[in-house]
Amino acid sequence: MARIAVVAYPTVDQQTLGWIESIRVRHDPQARRIPPHFTLVFPVEESPGDITDEIARVCLRHRPIPFVIRSVISMPDVVHGGAHVFAIPDEGRDRIARLHDELYAGVLRPHLREDIAFVPHVTIATGGLHWCETYAQQLNGTLQPVRGVIESVTLLDVSRTKIEPIVRLALGTPSSQPA
Repeated sequence: MARIAVVAYPTVDQQTLGWIESIRVRHDPQARRIPPHFTLVFPVEESPGDITDEIARVCLRHRPIPFVIRSVISMPDVVHGGAHVFAIPDEGRDRIARLHDELYAGVLRPHLREDIAFVPHVTIATGGLHWCETYAQQLNGTLQPVRGVIESVTLLDVSRTKIEPIVRLALGTPSSQPA
């Protein structure tokens, strides 16, 4: 049994990626473990072999998802304490949420946290609640629209210090690609 998660690495232009990474490297302790991403299935104890086929079937039903992020928000971390600053898409949010919901509809259903609302996001900072609220306000004052697309999802092994990809599954196509 492994500790697995499913994420989508967004495709964005290099300037935007550099901006996101420059913030994350200073303010997100996970920045060195994993690139900017949308978490679709939060870490759970599960065998990758038991869920890979199901995730592939879900991916077949979804076309690539274009998105636009125009704001960031501060969100309390109800599990670990503190807070995060999330870059949230307004365009594409519903399609990302549908993908998340379908990934949890089968074998992963027992792992769904129904007590925590899913907000599609890319985490860009972590800290105390007051600091995150202030930082989110600062960023919103200068934020330019972030345009991108989700073209695939990646099944990850998150049980080690270095997060390892298991398989990358393209949206809307029947083939998986090595991670």
